[in-house]
Amino acid sequence: MNTMYTADMTGKTDIPLNSRANTANKKGADILISNHYNAIGSSQAWQSRVKGLLVLRTKNASSKSIRLGKLAVKHLEKDINYEYSYGLMRDVDMSGFTLAILRQTNMPAILIEYGFMDYEKEAKLMLDKKYQEKCAEAVAKAVCEYFGVTYVEKKSEVKNTQDKPQVASKTEYLRIISDSVNIHSSADFNSSSVVGKVKKGDVFTIAQKIERTGTDMYKLKSGVYITASTKYVEVFER
Repeated sequence: MNTMYTADMTGKTDIPLNSRANTANKKGADILISNHYNAIGSSQAWQSRVKGLLVLRTKNASSKSIRLGKLAVKHLEKDINYEYSYGLMRDVDMSGFTLAILRQTNMPAILIEYGFMDYEKEAKLMLDKKYQEKCAEAVAKAVCEYFGVTYVEKKSEVKNTQDKPQVASKTEYLRIISDSVNIHSSADFNSSSVVGKVKKGDVFTIAQKIERTGTDMYKLKSGVYITASTKYVEVFER
């Protein structure tokens, strides 16, 4: 799947949105996703009233644009811990006018506001490389689903330790700190993979940590998977 940028990725020049739309049209792009961070004020002072995810499509958007927008909302809400989500909305309902990047494109197009730069918590996340990658991977999942392509989960890099002296490592354990937590048959949070629940105080041996888009997971020695979120579990060694 090929991609292209319509903006100046050096950050030295702010390319107008209508110019970006024209570039996408000339290149014959199949879809366009315009990525942004929002602000309710001048960003000269922090505010706490407005926050969260917003995905926009234009007035009278095609059914394909609407489908793409709904998929983006679906995967971003699932993988990113947003305090609030506006979901998919029309540009005219949010700004009072239509946006050139959405109105002038010939292909399905959406605009994503990943948060508010004048809300301190989201402004800090905006600068976090790992958070940026999680957002990008969530959108990549949406694009794959839109085109009917299987998304391949990013896997942890395993270093080759052959012919190197083995160093004994301590066994890591996981303790449940929430009232109850789901356990899964695979490294995902789909309801279809839930195989049971564990309760507060239960302790398990960790076999492997699984890096994934959104919240990471642990594979337990018993073969099941559980969230790695410190909201629900804590890890310790013996």
